[in-house]
Formats: sequence, structure tokens, C-alpha cells
Amino acid sequence: MGSLVGLAQARSESYHFDMGIDRRVFDMLLDWVGSFGAVVEAMAIGESNLLFISDDFGALELLWRGLRSRARQMPVAGAFVDFGRAALSPTLLSGGIAHAVDEAFGGEQTREGEPPGWLTSPAAVRAKRADMALRAELSEVLDRFVSKSSDERRRPVLLMKDVCCLRALRNYKGVGDPFRGLGEALGNFPTIQLVVLQYGLSPAAVFETAHACLSRESTSAKVMPRLSADEASAIASHILADEPSDEASGALCSLCDGRLSYLMAFCGLLAARRVPLHEEQLVDAMVEALLDPVSALSAILRSRMRDAISSVRGDTVLRHILRVMSFATLRRLRSTSDSGMSASEVALRIGRSVPAASDYLRWLMRSLLLEKRGSRYVFGDRLLRLWVRLDTLGAGGTSGVKREFLRQMVREELLEHRREDEPPAVEAASGEPGPSKAEAEERLEVVKRRDEQFLEFD
Repeated sequence: MGSLVGLAQARSESYHFDMGIDRRVFDMLLDWVGSFGAVVEAMAIGESNLLFISDDFGALELLWRGLRSRARQMPVAGAFVDFGRAALSPTLLSGGIAHAVDEAFGGEQTREGEPPGWLTSPAAVRAKRADMALRAELSEVLDRFVSKSSDERRRPVLLMKDVCCLRALRNYKGVGDPFRGLGEALGNFPTIQLVVLQYGLSPAAVFETAHACLSRESTSAKVMPRLSADEASAIASHILADEPSDEASGALCSLCDGRLSYLMAFCGLLAARRVPLHEEQLVDAMVEALLDPVSALSAILRSRMRDAISSVRGDTVLRHILRVMSFATLRRLRSTSDSGMSASEVALRIGRSVPAASDYLRWLMRSLLLEKRGSRYVFGDRLLRLWVRLDTLGAGGTSGVKREFLRQMVREELLEHRREDEPPAVEAASGEPGPSKAEAEERLEVVKRRDEQFLEFD
């Protein structure tokens, strides 16, 4: 498999676990992504600018592996650029794309991160030429990509991850709008196909990203949904070599929040520890995975938050906001709309003005870590919220009474997730009424008091 391009060929901890996917499961996942056959069909008729937006970076790895393994069977040349790493500087961007293009053809002609000529010119000239030169560099590399693909009778496919990270290049003097530069470079080649995989994008953000990169009305897009219980069961069956029951499949899907990468990491842990596929044991295994700082699942969650905010000025404040919000009650209780935190509540907790807090919250939304529901902000990822809370409490080095308390806290939270994910029809069939408003408010207070109990421990 080709390596992920980016900073010094570094790979995120998120990709360390083995996918263990064979052709049958891979085919199923390609259909799930949004009918990958449509991409091949579009290539055959010469259609351009077909965007597939992934809701999970686990699918990115699968698509990349699939393209690499099928290079001889399919008339495709696949190049993959991780903008989350390559867009840290203009040098890495142009060098990273050049490396990805060479790797698409099995070559090593371009050394990743090698400074292009315009970056080694005198500073005075560089500032004036940077914007134009960056576009020229990208155009030259992509021109070579398309030309070489044509020579080998293969259709060029460019896979791009975390395109929104291009905005970081705006901090470099003279670079201008990097989205426009990339869009113009791509616009010169009508045959190039794009597969843009961006973690957690909403449908509206899909088209915003497409427009930012291409500025074309002809762009079409698909959004990959989260896993259903049946899909989670099919993937788990392959990894675990055992078919889970309907109850266990629902538990797996709910515990992993329907996210492919979480499911694969968790199933790897279940296989290694030979955990029985029963709901109670699955919940306990997830508790231990979150409390274990070196588990594959913890590594993914840690990497996701780190990659989203570590390269941004003010990242200390952003981390503080996430930690504060991890203790907010986010459950969607049936008889109350109280969830998350408002901008004014966040401002009070972090000691900033409301406009400043709103700016930070908007940035966290753009980074896909938070969502807005009404006037309140919540974590869009339930497992990430739990992990941030545990990290704040220093769960990794705890033992004794405090660890037992944390274990119980996480277990209750995961069970609440399961109750939230139960279809309404199940409850209606039981004939049991939901809690009254007073009961819901009482439950809310119990949760808040429990969340504050950790202060009693050293």
C-alpha cells in the first residue's frame, strides 16, 4: 500500500491498526460509500468533477488500498494527498502532491517536501511571486499527472483528504487564496476525477468544499452515511470471524457511533481479547478501550483532536473549551431540550467575551468537532466527548477508587447512548410512558452532580 503523503512521510496514529479487509468486504464498502461503480462509469464516459465526501477516514484508507491493489485490473491511476499534513506550508503542499503523483505510477523521482524553485528565490521576489508560483507549481504537477496517465491509458484519480486544511496557507505572505489556486490548477484538466474525503462534513459543507476547490456548477457530490447495524454486522463478522446477533450488531453500531474507523479499531480489540459478543461484555470492553491510553481507539480519538486544532493559533483556548464542554450534559432527554452549552455559558467558563467565545466555537464547528443545535453547541462525536472528559480527568494513570468511579461513569454514558439509539417503535410497543418533565429534570440534575464528583478525588 502506498504511504500517506504529508509532513516528513509521517503517518497518523489513526492508521496504525490493520484493516484486515478482503475483496468481498471491500466491494460492500465501496457500494456503501456511494456506489463507487459510478466513479468508474464516469471515467468511461469522460465525466469530470465527481466528488465523493466521506464521513469517516477509515473509508479513505479502504479506497486508497483498493485503487492500489486494483491498478492492473482497472484503468485508473490513483494519487492521494492528505492536506491535513501537506498543507502545513507551501513547500510541503507542492512537494507532497508531486510525491503523490510519482507514487501513483510506482516511481520515486520526486523527494517529498523538496522546496520548489520559487521558494528558494530571494525574499523580496518571493513575496511578489508566491501566489502565482504556487498555482504554477500545482498546475505543472497535475499536468504531469494527467499526461502520464494518458500515456499509460489510465484515468487519473486524485484522492484528497481534509481539503479545508488549505486555509492554513493563508498565513503565508503572498500566497493568496489557496483554494482558488488549487481550483485553477484542477480546472485546466477536465478529465481528472476527484474523490474528496472530509471527516464529518454536512451535505451543505460538501457543496461548499466542492465550490471552493473547483468553482464549477457541474460538480456533483455524494455524502457517505454512517454505518447501519447490518453494515456493522457484516464488517464485524469478517474481522471477528463470528457473526454477531442482532442485539450485538446494534450495540456495536451504537457504541462506535456508526463510524467505520472506530468500529474497526474496536473489533480489533474484541478479537485480540476474545470478548464474547454480548451487549454487556461489549459495553465493558468499550469502557476499557476508552480508559486505556494506548488502545487503538484512544489513539484515533487523540489523533483526531490533535490534528484538528494543533496547528492553529489559540489552540490552548480551543482545548480548554472542549474540556469544559465535555462536562456539559449533551443527552437528548425526551422531555427537555437542555443540552450542550451556549456561547455565553462558554464565555463565562473560559473568561472571555461572548463575541470572542463565539469565534472560537465557530472555528471548532468548522473543524468538525462541534455542532450547533439551536443556540447551543454540542460535540458531534459522542465517543470524542467521552475521551476528552477522561483525558481532562487524567484517566490514563489512575487506579483504585477514582478509576472505578470513571469506569462507572463511562459505562452509564455508553448505556445512555444505547437508549438514545433505540427506535421509538420499541418503546411504543412496550406501552410504557416516557418520563415526565419533572422526572427528566431530576435525571438531569443527577447527571450534573455525578459529573462534578470527580473533584472529590485527588
